[in-house]
Amino acid sequence: MLNVLEPRYSIPSRKRMSEEIIPKLYNEVKQKITLSLTTADRVALTCDGWTSRHQDTYVTITCHYLDDWVLISNVLQTRAMQDSHTGANICALLSDALEEWGLTKKDPIIVTNNNATNMIRAVEMMELLHIGCFAHTINLASQAALKLPAISRLLGRVRRIVTFFHRSANANKVFKEKQRLLNLPCRKLTIDVVTRWNSALDMLDRFLEQQPAISAALLSPELLDEMRSTAGDSTVIKELKSAIHDNLRFRYANLKEKLYVASALDPRFKTLPFISDEEREDTFTTLISEIVTLEQVKQQGSDSAGNGGSAPVQEQKSLSEGDSDPSPAPPKRSKESCALLDLLGAAYVCAPVADRAREEVGKYREVTPIPLSDDPLKWWCKHEGVYPLLSLQAKRYLCVPGTSVPAERIFSTAGDIITAQRSCLLPEHVDQLLFLQKNYSFQ
Repeated sequence: MLNVLEPRYSIPSRKRMSEEIIPKLYNEVKQKITLSLTTADRVALTCDGWTSRHQDTYVTITCHYLDDWVLISNVLQTRAMQDSHTGANICALLSDALEEWGLTKKDPIIVTNNNATNMIRAVEMMELLHIGCFAHTINLASQAALKLPAISRLLGRVRRIVTFFHRSANANKVFKEKQRLLNLPCRKLTIDVVTRWNSALDMLDRFLEQQPAISAALLSPELLDEMRSTAGDSTVIKELKSAIHDNLRFRYANLKEKLYVASALDPRFKTLPFISDEEREDTFTTLISEIVTLEQVKQQGSDSAGNGGSAPVQEQKSLSEGDSDPSPAPPKRSKESCALLDLLGAAYVCAPVADRAREEVGKYREVTPIPLSDDPLKWWCKHEGVYPLLSLQAKRYLCVPGTSVPAERIFSTAGDIITAQRSCLLPEHVDQLLFLQKNYSFQ
């Protein structure tokens, strides 16, 4: 077609595409993302490993940060794991990524799958804050509850019946006839999957919906007795909730304080109705303490940058003039200085910041929470000037994704790129193609 439209046009060769055009485009987009990352106060990373259809193992890293109260998400890199997938090797890979993208001083947080013990170990070795994927945590806690004897027996019986209708063509035919006779929706029975807890709920919902057709097809009154509500159901439900609660409490034991602060900074949940009054007050006290600490670090950084290099110059000048006393003269007291400030200044330097922080937190707590359907980032964008100190903490917490799903979404995209017809793709080209597919529209 191109030859007919423009015979003089030369189509780029495979070599030129892979060695010139794609790498050039990759470097252009990478420079834009690197420049944008320099403005981020804090970054959150998600990472996960996956295996291609050619049994090559890769680790993909995504980055999330706030830019003018807009959550920006980018795929940073996809690296092949040639060595064993130990925590030390993954730690080296993550450390190289932070160094390459200039994120070591951005106080990064890493979100990973709770089942990936090597990932968790790598983050521990890097001494970074690790957040377990909320979706995986809920699944693990729910699966632990579904293993209770009463629940497991019930799910096992339903699963065997559903499997029978899936495998038997004759049984499925009778089942469809009963659906039409009973005016039930003509939908298939679903079966649960271990990796998705809600699939068990979907299986039971569909089973109860089609229960008349199932019982008519099987002519089994015992099944009806099993599914009918009984007095013992309340005990089972209590055991189910207790198992989920205990599992979640164990998994979030070390992160409870951070998660409470994150919830407090979300204007939808800032009343913290799910905890006690004492825990609520402790949470806002912790938030005030973090605000003061952040301001101290910023002040120390500005002081060291402003005073650097002054003392060596003075000493060099004195020695060059041949003074008999090589010790430098004591520095003159500034006009703003006084004896009381020299004596107690270090202890009271942060008092104004603490007072401002308490004032902002008090005003923030008095405001009515916004509806759950509203965007908390848009709320903070409008009220940043009202809460200048509190908004800095909101930027540090609300940029962290709750799950590692952004990294896992790369798996399906990678399956479209690494096909059977592209078995010779080098890891470098896989990285570039995935990077461009997800980031090319980045502005």
